[in-house]
Amino acid sequence: MYMDDETHRKVLGEAHRVLRRGGALHVCDVAMDHDAAGKPFILVSIEARPPGETIKASYGHRQDKTLTIESLSALGEEAGFTVAESRRLQDSFYLMLKKG
Repeated sequence: MYMDDETHRKVLGEAHRVLRRGGALHVCDVAMDHDAAGKPFILVSIEARPPGETIKASYGHRQDKTLTIESLSALGEEAGFTVAESRRLQDSFYLMLKKG
């Protein structure tokens, strides 16, 4: 989700508005808090394995801000969500944000 913080706020606020009580927003993104400092653009390979297939893709991200599980969790909480689950993966993270 490459967006500046203000756009994140708007998107998360709208997601919170349209979800029913008890609904969840699932986010998986590349963690931009590691050794990428100073590089203008980062390309990450992604592989998803749903049952019976493998999907390979690449994800490009401009490196002009830091996106971390903590920063996105805080923006989600600011929008009214509760962090129901958070997991750090190798170079990415997963969040489940729930509407109370």
